[in-house]
Formats: sequence, C-alpha cells, structure tokens
Amino acid sequence: MPADEAIVLAGGFGTRLRGIVDDVPKPLAPVAGRPFLAWLLDRLAGAGTRRCILATGYLSEAVERSIGAHWQGMQIAYSVEPEPLGTGGAIRLAATQVQGDGVHVLNGDTWLAYSPQALERATRELDAAIGMALAEVDDVGRYGAVERDVRGMVAGFREKGEQGPGAINAGCYFLAGAALASLPAQAAFSFEREVLAPATAARRVAGFVETSGFIDIGVPEDYARAQRQFAGRDCTPVIRAPYVDPWADALLATHMGARKALFLDRDGVINRNHGYVHTPERTDWVPGIFERVRAAHAAGYLPVVVTNQAGIGRGYYDEAAFLDYTAWMHAQFAAHDAPLLATCWCPHHPAAGLGDYGVDCACRKPKPGLLLKAASAFGLDLPGSLLVGDQGSDLEAGRAAGVGRVQCVDDHGGWSLP
Repeated sequence: MPADEAIVLAGGFGTRLRGIVDDVPKPLAPVAGRPFLAWLLDRLAGAGTRRCILATGYLSEAVERSIGAHWQGMQIAYSVEPEPLGTGGAIRLAATQVQGDGVHVLNGDTWLAYSPQALERATRELDAAIGMALAEVDDVGRYGAVERDVRGMVAGFREKGEQGPGAINAGCYFLAGAALASLPAQAAFSFEREVLAPATAARRVAGFVETSGFIDIGVPEDYARAQRQFAGRDCTPVIRAPYVDPWADALLATHMGARKALFLDRDGVINRNHGYVHTPERTDWVPGIFERVRAAHAAGYLPVVVTNQAGIGRGYYDEAAFLDYTAWMHAQFAAHDAPLLATCWCPHHPAAGLGDYGVDCACRKPKPGLLLKAASAFGLDLPGSLLVGDQGSDLEAGRAAGVGRVQCVDDHGGWSLP
C-alpha cells in the first residue's frame, strides 16, 4: 500500500514577509482570499492523503483554529514544538505520530505540483531512503542547484550564487521507513545538514523531476506572484471516494453490457430515518428493502447508495465511524443475497458544517455530484437507471444527473421497479 500520510512543516515565523504579513504564521498568509495552507491541504487531499500531521510552533493555536481536525476528508493531527527545533527536530517530533512505513514531508510555505505516489514509487524503485522532489527554475542563484547521477540519485549540491536555469530542492520529500528510523536522536537539528547531506553522500537520495508550478511564498516578490497564480483557482471541496463493496469487481463482471444502476437514498429508503443513524444498534431496516434490492439484481440493476451525511460535518460522528458503519451495512445486504455495489456520500453542509465541512459543495443533494461520480467510477448508464428517494432533493439530484427514472417512496417506504 502506498504511504497515505504527510507531515507539513507549518511553524515558520515568516521573517522575510514582515510588513506584509504580520499577524499570522507564514503558512496562514492569505493567498487569493484563503490561507496558503488551505491550498496545500486541498492538493494533499485531492492526491488521496488520508492523514496529515501539521508540525507547528509559532502561533500554533491560530493554525489549529483555522484548520481543525479534518480537511477534505483527511484526518488532521498536530505536532507542536515546545521551542524551535529546526527542520529536522520538527520532522522527528512529528514522525512519532506516523502510523505507516514511510511519510511525505512538505514545507508549509512552498507549492509544487507532483504526484506523491509517483515520488514514493521512484524512491522505492531506486532503493533510496529519501525521495526529493526537484523543481526546475530559470535561475538557481537564490537556492543552489541539485545535481543527479545517471541513475537519478542526487549526487550533490552547488552553492547559492550561481546563475542560470537548473533543478533545485523544492522542500518536498518522501521518507521511507529506513529514513524515519535513522533520524538523529537529538531534539533540535537541521534536516538538510544532519540528514539530507550524509544521505546524499551515501547515494541514498532519489531525485524526482516530474514536477511543475514551483512557488515559494517566503519572499515578498514570490508572495505577490502567488496571489496572481492562485487567483481564480478552483477550490471546490473534494468529492469523497465511494465506499466500494469488497465484491464489487465480481458484481460488475456480471454486467457486461450497459450498466444500469438502482440509486438508493439511505435514511428513509434503506433504514428508518431516526436522525443521523451511524451505528448498527440504531438501524431499523425499512420492511422489504432486502427483497426489493434482490429483485433489482434479477432485473439487471446495480444497487448504489447515494447519501447526504451532514452528521459528519456537524461533528456528530467522524468519517471513519461512517465508513465502519457502511462496511457493516454492505455486509448485511450481502448476507441477504442482495449485495450493494458502492455507497457514495457527502459529509458537507453549507450552513451547519464545521470547519472545511461548512461549504457549498458539488456533492450534496440536490446537486448531482454523487451520481455523476458513481457513473464515472463504474461506467453506469444514467438514462437507463432508476433513483429511489424520500425527499425532493433526492429526485432533483437524479433529474439533474440525467437518471432516466426517479421515484419517491410511499408512506410505508415502498417502491417498485419499472
């Protein structure tokens, strides 16, 4: 499994931005109307990062108030420096919270577009301990250049002051388990001097060049450039990946032609709506639901649940609890010989959502985002599909997505196939 955790160094003082940004830590410096860190977290979430550890120090409380405990589906944890520890000390302290074998590390004031999975893959293929993302710039003078050997390993660094184009260290890394295990024991140290330099000398650092869009907001001229670069950029919340049933591939294999879906709202159609149901104990199945889904299978439909889950956004339960419950629900349907293909879900609420959940998203019904994502993910034939809901917002979402038939349950939760 690829590493799905990241450490973001978010404890900078922003000394070079004094007089321009004075009242917030550097990663919260406003860029195009949002904290710069928000743009960075959006990119990590969009790349499939499950958990992000923010290594904070200066004005750490401000960062935590701004970001919270979740962001676009990522869990957010905090590692707070008791005193300035340097880049290495901050990474080492945050690394005590890493759960897997390897972690991505990024500077909280640097933007670089690249695939974290590709960086990790390149690192492991070269049997390196560290992967370093490199950025091509027109003039390396401010940064110093990075040299690579014919294998793609970092061979050395040239001092600052040289002029001309070249590759630089962009401050974005992948640390394999071996690198994490060998971090120095002292509390405060420089990652670049105490870790990166000796690993480079031992040819243990892979240089990754499939990157673009480098920008460092730490200096006034680049901070001004960031305002222009991010102006008008889409910051639409990421639509969550569907929960896919463990037997989905086998189910799809039985539908070789056009794949018509049976889209089912959850609360009020599958189970009685007792208010933010998220545990087996509170589940009260709508009578006949298993039989109806079984009949839908016989008629050639693929059952897909599409559900608004504002209880997550309101803080009543978290995404992990919802997914655990969803796995249990799928198992119940499978046990009744009525397997579900997937559950598509939206955790947002534009008025009552907390933190980054309080947004006007594309996935909350009556908008059609969940249905369109399901159609794209599984190759579904929307005009040939059926949607069953218990609210006008369900039916409106179906019509907006181009679903061929929409149907509202009756007073007893019943519905029928065409």
